[in-house]
Amino acid sequence: MSSSTDDLYGTHQSPVWRTEADFLIMAKVDADGESQKWEQLWAKQIDTHKFVICCIPFFTWDMDLGDEVETTNDYVFTRVLRPSGYKTHRIWFGNSLGTDTEEVAQTLQNLGAEVEWSSRNLLAVSAASEEINCNVLKYLLHQHNHQRLIYESVRP
Repeated sequence: MSSSTDDLYGTHQSPVWRTEADFLIMAKVDADGESQKWEQLWAKQIDTHKFVICCIPFFTWDMDLGDEVETTNDYVFTRVLRPSGYKTHRIWFGNSLGTDTEEVAQTLQNLGAEVEWSSRNLLAVSAASEEINCNVLKYLLHQHNHQRLIYESVRP
């Protein structure tokens, strides 16, 4: 993988499955013509170019915690081989009206979700089952409707 001084990297300081991870792979997020954006993802190597994702993606689309993925020879993500069934949501608190972000994260964990912070304004959420995902989405919609956060789902 080549990189330039204009490359921008998103990293994971506390991946939720850190104890399982033994490798770092990269995923291209997007390119704006002047710089390339990347996300560094914690993973467990299961074959030469096959990995299980051990963090909740902050910026990469169409990938979830626990997905089995394939990489290039340079360990750059190419595709999901086997979806894990987890659902990923991203929460932005930057334009919220005095939201207690720690309370939101704790409520999501109490609902059975796993959470991972990118910054004080960006939280990634992972739901392991349809029941947990349904409860998470109800909660996020309620918070969104009260202008406490903005959220997006990585996949429908």
